[in-house]
Amino acid sequence: MQARILPSRQALVDRIELQYEYGQPIISLLGQAGLGKSYLLETFLSNKYPELTKIYLSVHSKSSELEIMQQILEQSFKSPLIDQSLSLCENFKELSFNHALGPILLVIDNAQYLSEELLSDIELLTQYHQVLILTASVSSLAFKQATTIYLEPLSGSESRQFLAMYYEHLPHSFDPVFTHFIEAAQGNPNLLLNWGEMKVDTKTADPIVKKHQYLSWLISLLILLVVVIVSFFYFFFEVPRILPTQAEPQDSPPVVLVLDKDDTSANNMEEIASKESVSSGDDQKLIAQALLDSTPVAQSDMLRATDEPNHTLQPLDIAVSAQELKSAQPKQILAELLQPKADEKSDLVRLEQPNEPITSDEKNAVLSTQNIEQEQNDLVHSDWFKKQDEKLIMLQLIALSNEDVLIEFLATHELIEPKVYQTIRNDKDWWVVTIGPYQDISQSQLAKGKLDPQLLQLQPFSKSIATINNEIARLKRK
Repeated sequence: MQARILPSRQALVDRIELQYEYGQPIISLLGQAGLGKSYLLETFLSNKYPELTKIYLSVHSKSSELEIMQQILEQSFKSPLIDQSLSLCENFKELSFNHALGPILLVIDNAQYLSEELLSDIELLTQYHQVLILTASVSSLAFKQATTIYLEPLSGSESRQFLAMYYEHLPHSFDPVFTHFIEAAQGNPNLLLNWGEMKVDTKTADPIVKKHQYLSWLISLLILLVVVIVSFFYFFFEVPRILPTQAEPQDSPPVVLVLDKDDTSANNMEEIASKESVSSGDDQKLIAQALLDSTPVAQSDMLRATDEPNHTLQPLDIAVSAQELKSAQPKQILAELLQPKADEKSDLVRLEQPNEPITSDEKNAVLSTQNIEQEQNDLVHSDWFKKQDEKLIMLQLIALSNEDVLIEFLATHELIEPKVYQTIRNDKDWWVVTIGPYQDISQSQLAKGKLDPQLLQLQPFSKSIATINNEIARLKRK
């Protein structure tokens, strides 16, 4: 029994049976190669007329008329004596007299290879006995009385339905490869069955292709991940370089050294000392003693003006060792003492005469400089960060490279006790505005959610005080 057949093909089988019921003894199926004519013949032979004697012949180009006649007679009669000098119809007539003969269903595939004489003899069999003939061919046959049924190619939906009967897992109907295969087959069942070969080739090739694809994707992902990690640490968690600890001068009140012409002949110089706070917190005392010769000191020596209103004289900072003082000459020592340090922030004022009073313009300039430094000290809270626990978390709002913009930002947004620290990035001063501190990151994120929408647009993020102190330390390494 043929189980897998399309509904349209099953309807065609039923139509053939109906034609026999109407009295048509010869039915010929016509259609191009590969449309399933042989499958229809086998289905009809298996499912219809079980009571008839069934004869099935598959003819090919090398089949002779004698072979075809012998096959028909041997399947119609038991041990027939065939006279090769007689035709098929004559042999059939002679044997029917000696043998009992019932109704016969003769099915011939590839009937286009039969000669016209043999076709005429086969057609004559229907006149003498109850014989039903069903043929399949790619071209019309020389039957005089035959019903011709044309076999059409499958439609697109029937093609998918046909493949579904043979393959359990098919691609989606909108798959471009599968759709192109259906269109290329043009409804030919023989070509549609080649999908199995394409499926096997795809399975054998897919693992190699997928392996290379996965490998390339993995390499690309690793490269991208490395770039992201390096960028993240560079911009947010940059580890400061470890430099050897050395004494770093801090801001100290500038001093003025005034030398009187009457005292230039003295052999000893007043002992001068100043205390200097270094980054490690240790205090060092550097004391220098120099001898001056009798040459008068020039009145235009560069001295540093004091920031006290009454211009009280303060000791001058000296950063030379005792060994250098012993080996140096008095003039050389005096020149080194009078030379200002490059990293100090106090302005230099040139004094014309020791006894000449400081003018009002010079005094205003000094006071203006002191006011600016005082405002900067009030605006920046670097010392506050050094006193806090480094495990605490701050919420960074914004980093600005312009101090005026910083002041405007603090005035615009009414923040509760904002903390600002100054650092250096790419050889440029930056002021960073933070709020806090918080015990952990979760608390800082909760505080972040309570900020104004304008501040949230700045994308604030959490930063530990340890990281902030490292950034503040860059100022001293500048």
